[in-house]
Amino acid sequence: MKQKILEYILLTSLLVFIFIFVVGILSYGVGFYIGYANGNSMSPEINDGDFAIVSPPRDIDEGDIIIFKVQNEYFITDEERIVHEIKENVTTNGDIQYITKGINNDKTDQEMGYPLIEPNHIEGKVIYIIQV
Repeated sequence: MKQKILEYILLTSLLVFIFIFVVGILSYGVGFYIGYANGNSMSPEINDGDFAIVSPPRDIDEGDIIIFKVQNEYFITDEERIVHEIKENVTTNGDIQYITKGINNDKTDQEMGYPLIEPNHIEGKVIYIIQV
C-alpha cells in the first residue's frame, strides 16, 4: 500500500513537472528554469529551501517576483542573484528601472544600498513556487 502511494506521488510530480515544462515552452519559449531559494526575505510566499520556476523576463510590472543580478561593494562576491518583488516602476530620462523589496524585509533593496534594478539585470520572472 505504501509503495503504491509513493508511486502515485512520484508519477503525479513527474506529470506536474512535464505540464509546467510544456506550458513554459508554449507560453514563454525556451529559457525557463528552476531556481532554489536561499534565505527568508520573501517569506511567507517563498521560504528558505523552496524552488521557483522562472520564465524569461517578459511583461515585467509592479507586484511581479523577479530574479535579478546585482553588483554591490558590500558583498564578498562580485555578483549576487536575488529573488524579490517589484514594488515600483521608475522612469528616468525615458529609461525604466525598478524598486525591489523582499516581502519579509522592512526596507526596499534601494533603501539598503542596492542600485535601482535595470531591465538587463533581470534574469527571469517567477511563475510558480514549489514549497518544500
